[in-house]
Amino acid sequence: MAFIIKRADGATRTVEPRPGRTLAQEIFAHGFLPPRPLCSGLGRCGLCRVRFEDASLAPAAEPSEQELLAPEEIADGWRLACRRQAQAVPDGAVIFAPDIEQDGRRMGRDAQVEGPAGLCLAVDLGTTSLHWAAMQNQTCVVHGKELNPQLGAGSEVMSRIGYALDPDGARELQALVVDRLEALADSLPEALDSDVRVEQVCLVGNTAMTAIAQGRSVDGLARAPYRLEYPGDAESPLSERLPRCYVPAQIGPFVGADAAAGLVPLLRQDIPLPFLLADLGTNGEFILVQEQGGEVRLHAASVALGPALEGIGLGHGAMAGPGVATRFELAPAGLVAKEAGGAMLRTAAGISGTGYLSLVHTLIRAGALDRDGHFLDPDEVSSPLARRLLVAVEEHAAHCALRLPLVQKNGQPLHLDPRDVEELLKVKAAFHVAFDALLAAAGLGAGDLDSVQLAGALGEHVSPADLEGLGFVPRGVAPRLRAAGNLALEGAKLLCYEISSRTRLAQLARRAQVLDLASDGGFHAAFAAAMTFDHATHS
Repeated sequence: MAFIIKRADGATRTVEPRPGRTLAQEIFAHGFLPPRPLCSGLGRCGLCRVRFEDASLAPAAEPSEQELLAPEEIADGWRLACRRQAQAVPDGAVIFAPDIEQDGRRMGRDAQVEGPAGLCLAVDLGTTSLHWAAMQNQTCVVHGKELNPQLGAGSEVMSRIGYALDPDGARELQALVVDRLEALADSLPEALDSDVRVEQVCLVGNTAMTAIAQGRSVDGLARAPYRLEYPGDAESPLSERLPRCYVPAQIGPFVGADAAAGLVPLLRQDIPLPFLLADLGTNGEFILVQEQGGEVRLHAASVALGPALEGIGLGHGAMAGPGVATRFELAPAGLVAKEAGGAMLRTAAGISGTGYLSLVHTLIRAGALDRDGHFLDPDEVSSPLARRLLVAVEEHAAHCALRLPLVQKNGQPLHLDPRDVEELLKVKAAFHVAFDALLAAAGLGAGDLDSVQLAGALGEHVSPADLEGLGFVPRGVAPRLRAAGNLALEGAKLLCYEISSRTRLAQLARRAQVLDLASDGGFHAAFAAAMTFDHATHS
């Protein structure tokens, strides 16, 4: 049994589908789905939409497809590839692949190359993004960022692990990363107008990303009880064309080298203890650092957050950038949307994850949304502003959604869908459970923390007031929240050269107490209790 994938430029691939793969994953595996933040099978982003050339061969539309695709599109054979098992595609069907432009790569020059000393390539391999910096003599000479080339396999950790459980899938994912790093290393001499070469690599990432990049098994991460099979703090080859790669110490099954490396710049700054590092992307990694018995000790935990904080899987979700709403405010006329630089938006390319948090908090403060995430009845609110906002609640995609004062380039309005609010509630609940569990394990209260260091996707644009107002953190913690930037990459840059920091980090990792929240009998009850935008469940 086989079917044909066809691209807009006429290129084709014949596909013999493998068990367990979705149609979207097969399109990705055959090179017809470039890196793009996808919703990993939620049926929300629509970026994997495909068209069956013979509409009669298209399967019946699912409810998620009926909500996202127009009736005439469904009649013409359009479907969502993420919602279809590849083996269920009729034999001989011809399917047109998504017409997606690849997001551009960004590079910035920082300093001139000095002398013949070779480079160290520091790499932060996130689930969705790849950040890198080329270092010479502890000075960054050039840096860049781009999307992780593996994205078509899924935008969050578990979908990537699932893909890598198939040996062929694991090799595909590894090759994508290694090939990109080889190309990057080869391009640096020209970019720097120098003949210096990369002589070492320092790679950080969550435990799944580092395992896949090194060709290691992800079996220990695929099912409970989860196991950390590779503790890091070692060098290994990635390929014949790259120098040996150092992966720093890893702390637990889902507390990887990225979060651990993030500790290095914080400890060098002598930030007062105790503090909590929260490295938040599609996986939340939390490390509480305190002094016990005259020694620095770590308590660590992780929770699956999903891709919502990175704007993925939400109705109008987008990664933060120009033209993307990252903040909402109240004005006399109603809601106002702004992009990262503070400019007001009327036309938007989407809303970032932190923009959604700002929007929900703003609506709660206005009295238009209750703490359980439900729109209130305009006849039952006392605030004239809330009534004015709620007038914009209308039927959209088979749900009652709030029409926002933003339009897309095609003139269609953006909406806040209740399903988006539910996704944010899940993130809040997971954050809350990890936060409280770590404090309890360390014998601390929230007031004992000197600071909460926010790294990753959340820390860059989020407002501390939004996190406190939505109940992510207890009341009074907002003034101690710190946007820490990309600590993982900063740590990788330091670990290129600081052997003593490598040793100290490995010692701390070995002594760390790792909380297994997934196996905690009370986790689900605590998670359910935290599914509200308030502080009532905080101890």
